[in-house]
Amino acid sequence: GAAAGAAAGVAGAAVAGADAAGAAEPPATDPSNVDPTTVQPATPGAALPAVIPGAQPAAAAEPGPVLDPNALAAHYAAGGYYDEEPPRDDWKRTAALLIGLGVLIFFLGFLTIAFVRELGLFDGDDGEGDPGVVEDIEVPNVEDEQIDEAERILRDLGLVPVQTAQTNATVPVGTVFDQQPVAGQIVPPGTEVELFVSTGAEIVVPSVITMTRDEAVAALAAEGYTAEIEDLPNVQDVGTVFRQIPVPGTAHPLEEPVILHVSTGPERVVMPDLEGKSLTAAFRELSDAGLEIEGDAIQEPSEEIDETFVTRTDPPADSLVDVGSRVVIYVSEGVPTVPVPTVIGLFADTALATIRNVGLEPVTEFRIVPFGDPQVGLVIDQTPPNFEEVPIGSEVVIVVGEAGPEPTTTTTTTTTTTSEPPPTSTDPP
Repeated sequence: GAAAGAAAGVAGAAVAGADAAGAAEPPATDPSNVDPTTVQPATPGAALPAVIPGAQPAAAAEPGPVLDPNALAAHYAAGGYYDEEPPRDDWKRTAALLIGLGVLIFFLGFLTIAFVRELGLFDGDDGEGDPGVVEDIEVPNVEDEQIDEAERILRDLGLVPVQTAQTNATVPVGTVFDQQPVAGQIVPPGTEVELFVSTGAEIVVPSVITMTRDEAVAALAAEGYTAEIEDLPNVQDVGTVFRQIPVPGTAHPLEEPVILHVSTGPERVVMPDLEGKSLTAAFRELSDAGLEIEGDAIQEPSEEIDETFVTRTDPPADSLVDVGSRVVIYVSEGVPTVPVPTVIGLFADTALATIRNVGLEPVTEFRIVPFGDPQVGLVIDQTPPNFEEVPIGSEVVIVVGEAGPEPTTTTTTTTTTTSEPPPTSTDPP
């Protein structure tokens, strides 16, 4: 309201100024109609000449008296002639009037546009509005449309379609089944709308391993795939598929072929010598030779090979084997150990045999025991003690009781002397 009042005031002042200028300056006399030899009547309301003979000049700050045009005509008639006024500058008044009108029109137009925008008359979808204002767009619903038609609809509205292909078992191929932003949202022009397009149900590669070449090709064709054949030596029968890429059950685009490795029959190679090598090195050499590992490595004791290193293979080293054969690997678990048997209380001969039977080396030592002691000839001690785990081939010391010298005994002899009586005569007296 204030802006409108100010604009109206400015325009009114300009028009008033132009009217005042018109009132101060009467229309000029047309020079073509003036006869210089006759007295011309004074123009009503015209300004006085610069100098009037016999009259006092009027003060500049005070307005002069209003003169009667008839009196002026009589006065000039007495003199005979008067000086004609030069033509007035009417263009100044016209210019001032036009400027005022232009300013008024400008401000009125500005206020009108501001008022209409405030009312929101240009926010509708009737296609009419300020051409300089960029209008937002309501996202249309393009679900269930074919992708070409959906893209056309979005582009016509000034939106940018972006495709995302996804498998969908319930929606036909090439049909939009979802969109972001969803329909009904208001977005600015140029916004990207992601369209999720169905590629149909997910298709996985079937297994064709162990099939013949022709069977495998037909099975893949039934699923919409093409086959790319690579002939390679293998222990499988000639013409049999022994490997496929990608593996069975993998989702794979229909436009990309499935690679089939078809056997040309076994190729024989020399079995590498892996004794004393690490498992990693053994696996690498077998793979380079076209051989495979049969299960996990088998551990076995070894006195010559360090623990976890290969002791032998089956088939053995340097034998001829078919390419693709499976090889069993044996690895060392270190030097084997055995528990020391209990031999205390055994006769020496029995103890020696018992120790040797478990792979240990007996060493015999003797200890003197009293003569006649029951430990004579028996093992009375052993080192290491019984049940201790020791490497095979370790020594076991046994101590056998040995009888001491037989003790000596001293015998005392006692002598008795007897006197004989005199002989008695037996003759009769």
